Parts: sequence; structure tokens; C-alpha cells
Amino acid sequence: MTEHTTKIQLAYGIRDEEWGIYCTEVGSIYKLKPQEIDFFSVLSTVGRVLNEYQFFYCTAGQGVYRHPGGEMEIKEGSFITILPNVRHWIIPGSPSAELDASRPDERWSAVYVTFDGRLGRTLIGNKSAEPTSWVRSIGVREPIVSAFRRLREIAEVQGPFFQNILGSIVLEIFAYTLSYEGSQVHDRAELEILENAKAILTESLYRRLDMEQVAESLGVSYKAFGDLFRSYLGMTPYQYFLNLKINKAKELLASGSYSVKEVSYKLAFQTPYYFSRFFKIKTGTAPSKWNGLDLEDI
Repeated sequence: MTEHTTKIQLAYGIRDEEWGIYCTEVGSIYKLKPQEIDFFSVLSTVGRVLNEYQFFYCTAGQGVYRHPGGEMEIKEGSFITILPNVRHWIIPGSPSAELDASRPDERWSAVYVTFDGRLGRTLIGNKSAEPTSWVRSIGVREPIVSAFRRLREIAEVQGPFFQNILGSIVLEIFAYTLSYEGSQVHDRAELEILENAKAILTESLYRRLDMEQVAESLGVSYKAFGDLFRSYLGMTPYQYFLNLKINKAKELLASGSYSVKEVSYKLAFQTPYYFSRFFKIKTGTAPSKWNGLDLEDI
């Protein structure tokens, strides 16, 4: 593939705004020297201010991301969340002039998407309020690169409901960045504890568990156990355990071999009533109606 840049500007309508997230531009830079990239001449001098959000993912090259509050290093694998109405500069080249001189032929590759909408402002805005979260060093990750590739392919065709599909991919990209960033926050020992805990919970679906005892068996305090689940999975250990039970309940009910009451007792819920109530809260459907089966309700 030869060196190039691409930029696809996108239209959107009222229906797309109602969806909650829509894209206005998708673009990429591939194996170009900074001086060969037109928008760098603006970004590195007067800077720019966007009216929308932008994800800018550097897959090769290095430089500095500057904003009114300071500056942060950009390198291969840096994921930048650019907020609306914030003047910023992306300056190619090493922060060290000495390194710049030693790497005169370094080339840049990057992909980006510009977007806006109620959903984007709520999710991305809340997670990116602090300048320290504007540049995430997550490495070059194939799922994210692939997602940007899908953005470009869909933007080129612009078929029916293309904005809805693009918006969903933008959220997918953001979720991946949080996942990769989260995996770097926890050390290997913590991740091992988490994986062992998940295995214990998965193997214990047919009985009740005392989470304090599970934490003790793993050699951690109950508070640290809960903090680890909340930090990495966004829920408590007990919530994770209940979700596993509900997923197993769906499987058992769909098999047609068990009544609601039997599933309730099999999965060690306190009462069939509690199971039915909780199942409906989680799925929006009564267990007796799950998967269209006419099971006898309790």
C-alpha cells in the first residue's frame, strides 16, 4: 500500500441526531512524513478548535499533544480524545530535538473519527473530563485498528442507516480503549486473583456463596475483592455472580426441560418468587415466557 491520506466528510439528519451519536468525518494518514501532511501545518502552529469530539489514534510516529493546560507525549499506540471547544495542537516529531535529528525520516500513520450527539457527550464526556485522560497509551491493538477500518468502509458506501452503524462502532472503539487501559492499570497479581475469582463463581452456579469466604480463600480482604471487581468489571462480585446465574437460567429455560420453579431451586435462589422477579428485572421478560416457551409459572 502506498503512502496516502483519506478524509470522508459525512452528512447527518434529524433521525441520526435522535439516535444519540453520529459521525461528521472519518480519515486516516498512512506512512507519511509530517511535512507531507497538510493539516499538521495548521495543527502544529495556530492549533485548532473542533465543534465535535474526535478520536485520533496514532499507529506510527511520535510527537506532542498540546492544550491550554499543558502537553502530553504522543507515540505509537497513543489514543487521543479531543474534546469540543478546546484549542489543541498536534506537533509531530520527538519532544527531544536531539532525537528529532536522529530520526529525520520517521513516518506517521494514524486514523481518526469526528462525531457528536447526546450519547457521545454523555459517555465520552464523563470519561474524559480530566486532561490526564485525553491521551491514553494503549498500544497498537488490532480490534481498534479493525474497527477504524470498518468505519472507513461504511463511510465510503453510506448505505441505509450508515450513521447508526458508524455511531455503534465509535462506542465499540471507546469501550476497547477503556478495556485496554484498565488491563494496564491492574498488575499481574491482581489480574490473576480476578481470573481465579471468576472461575470460582462460574463453577458455583448451583449453590449459594459467601463472598467474604471467597475473598478469604483468594488471600485478599473483602474490601479489596470488591474494589477489584468494581474497577475492572464495573460491578460487585455478587452482581457478577447473579448475572452468571441469570445467563445459566436462560439456557436451562430455553432447553424446555425445567419449570421455572425447578430452575429457581437448581440455581439456589432464595425462593421461586425472588428468582422470577429478579429474572424479569434483568431481562425484561418473565421466566415463564422466556424464548417463547409456555412454561408453567409459579
